Amino acid sequence: MGIYSTILASTLGFIIIINELIRTKKTKPFDIMSGVNLMFFLSFVVTPFSIYLFNMEFSAWTKLVNVEKYFSIIAIFYVLLGYISILLGTKLSEKWSFVKKMPSEFNRDDKKLERFAHFIGCIGFFFLFIFIISVGGIEEFFNTNTLYRSGEVDPVPLAFTRNLAMFIPISCLIFYGLQKTSNKLINRYQLFFIIYFIAAILLYFNRASRMGLLVFIVGFVLLNVLYYRKSILRYMPIMLVVFLFLVFYGKRIFNYFVVDDFSLKTHGLEVSQIIGEFSFPFFTLTNAIENSFFNDMPRLFIDFVLGLVNLLPASIVPFSVPMNATQLNTESFLNMSGIPMDLISLGFYSFGISGIILISLIFGMLIGGIEKILSDKKNLVVMVFYIQFIFFFSLIVPYAGPTNLFKSDFSLFVSFIVFIFVFNNSSNKTLNNSSKGLKC
Repeated sequence: MGIYSTILASTLGFIIIINELIRTKKTKPFDIMSGVNLMFFLSFVVTPFSIYLFNMEFSAWTKLVNVEKYFSIIAIFYVLLGYISILLGTKLSEKWSFVKKMPSEFNRDDKKLERFAHFIGCIGFFFLFIFIISVGGIEEFFNTNTLYRSGEVDPVPLAFTRNLAMFIPISCLIFYGLQKTSNKLINRYQLFFIIYFIAAILLYFNRASRMGLLVFIVGFVLLNVLYYRKSILRYMPIMLVVFLFLVFYGKRIFNYFVVDDFSLKTHGLEVSQIIGEFSFPFFTLTNAIENSFFNDMPRLFIDFVLGLVNLLPASIVPFSVPMNATQLNTESFLNMSGIPMDLISLGFYSFGISGIILISLIFGMLIGGIEKILSDKKNLVVMVFYIQFIFFFSLIVPYAGPTNLFKSDFSLFVSFIVFIFVFNNSSNKTLNNSSKGLKC
């Protein structure tokens, strides 16, 4: 019976394609919603078709989900509700007076931008240094990357500093833009770009995150496409090569300092491995509907509170923090693998259908708000943050667990707030007028 979910999946795919074709994009050739559309299409359209029509098999843990029953039909119906709610949220944000009052004009001063990039970059370096020292030095920094990710070693008390080092990739992208816009063939921005680039690569290696590394690299491509108006087709081959390389060899490379018998040998190219990277939201949601809520109760959005609590160092939290939705989801699959929590499943576990609609509406309104703030696509620093938010919103579709989301993107949130305060033209005008008034 589960095969009938492909009918709803076809409907969802049709709506996504039509939305992408007829929607007026504020940024050509794609915008934030384009990334969200792509993730929905891969996770909830391509995945069902690959299961029911092409009989593809994925990771061992997916076999715990009975996709032949009607639960998958309900799952795709819920996805349709969530996706339509997102579209409605983006439209509502355009009419919301609060969004209309958001700042959207930011000055562009290369010297000021350089200081800003150094400011956040040096903060990142400071916390990266603290983290390296806390784990026992540079050797342990390399040797324990995948062990920390898999939970085979206990986190050190200062493990939270690794998340604060994520200012470095943002700084790197800013210097990449500065060195490209400089009138000098050889300039100091190139040196700073290389320094921050190397540090960012080391950071992603320690995090053992293939998706994080892919996003970081593709970020430079998107800056060229969206800001410098280059054709994305010229970058497609290299992006495809990088993607396939990380899919098939990423885990092996991250394990280079951990395993004794390191090898890059692979068993060949399988399409199921590629689609499998985006299949877990479908299995998670189908499993959620079949087994209802964790402990038979909706979580009432407690995961957002836990996400904030988990930002704090464990050593200063005076109580044992309950398991979050991602951990419970992994446990529901017998801990066979770490299974992320997607956007629609998060809404369902939070408050059923109402939770899906509410979270999806807010998600759409946030997209509209960011589009309003970052509307000046001729400003380099605006485009740097816009690219960051393309990835941010796109990846929320499959990776929506608040704890992981807050930790991974805390540096982005802080950088963005500082950016608005420092570069906002209206704030600068107010400050200038105040200073003139004082002089009088």
